[in-house]
Amino acid sequence: MRRRLPVLLLAFFALVPPASALEFKDGLDAYRRQDWATAIKVFTLLADRGDARSQFALAMMYDRGEGLATDDRKALEWYTKSAEAGYDKAQLNLGFMYERGEGATKDAEQSLRWFREAATRGNAEALARLTKLAGDADSDAQFVLGSMYATGRGVEKNPEAARKWLAKAAKAGHAKSQYNLAVLLEGAGEDELARQWYKKSAAQGHVKAAYNLALLHLDGEPAMAARYLEQAAGRGHAPAQYQLAVLCDEGRGVSADRVKARRLFEAAARAGYAPAQVSLGARYARGENAAGGPPDLVRAYAWFTIAAQSEEAAQKNLKLIEPRLQPGQIDAARALLPRLLEGGAGAEGG
Repeated sequence: MRRRLPVLLLAFFALVPPASALEFKDGLDAYRRQDWATAIKVFTLLADRGDARSQFALAMMYDRGEGLATDDRKALEWYTKSAEAGYDKAQLNLGFMYERGEGATKDAEQSLRWFREAATRGNAEALARLTKLAGDADSDAQFVLGSMYATGRGVEKNPEAARKWLAKAAKAGHAKSQYNLAVLLEGAGEDELARQWYKKSAAQGHVKAAYNLALLHLDGEPAMAARYLEQAAGRGHAPAQYQLAVLCDEGRGVSADRVKARRLFEAAARAGYAPAQVSLGARYARGENAAGGPPDLVRAYAWFTIAAQSEEAAQKNLKLIEPRLQPGQIDAARALLPRLLEGGAGAEGG
């Protein structure tokens, strides 16, 4: 016997909001009297216009073979459109289709993704499915469930439940769970235990784990902090690049290396990290560019302008140097902004 996905079409119709009520009611009335041709016509018309409810309804008709030949691929296509529009019931059914390999190859990652999307929108059945998978030792589901309880997305925030599920996945070697568990532990003041889990996650290449581990070592063990910052900075993590640049600039935990510091400040600045943009601007204002020489207030002004959107220090620095610039220099600084953000031509050579 062909399976039935858990969301019933009639139950769905009972919850239809009044938007487009007249046109949708035509389809609903036709469906209830089993006038499949009219129902299909109305739902298809609305689905093609992007209406997520109609896309879901049409998918169900393909899925159940009501007025149409049963077609898993078509059902998957319309569930996907509805799910991508944010409709939780379509997301739930899409999760089941990927889980069972109906209309597409079995895909546990996609299945879990759509269960998560539905659950975060408050879909109780999706949450129940995630809980069942997590209880069956699926570490990816444990991570999703733990993260939901940690953030309160789709469920009531519950640190104990978050810790429980993340710990199960972390002990199974799930790097993201190890990181998230460490974050919870650090937030609870359990720094030593947090270090242990950050270290396990970082050993698997988790960049944020390496960065957070570095921060825990920064005050007392700067050399150890630098080691983990190198790991994260080498993977393009802008905050790690900035922190490592500070250590190189000060010669703390590593040999003083102003050239490397400047390179790291630039990399982080170009990646959009505002504190690095402020630091790079200050270096130009002081004349500490790659080739030496006098201050470059045009580039300093450009970097302060970029950082000023979020950094008060940049706003203050702009006011300090603006009186020292000619109108043409300010125009030149503003013209430079796109190149600095794109990181292409005009690379910082000083």
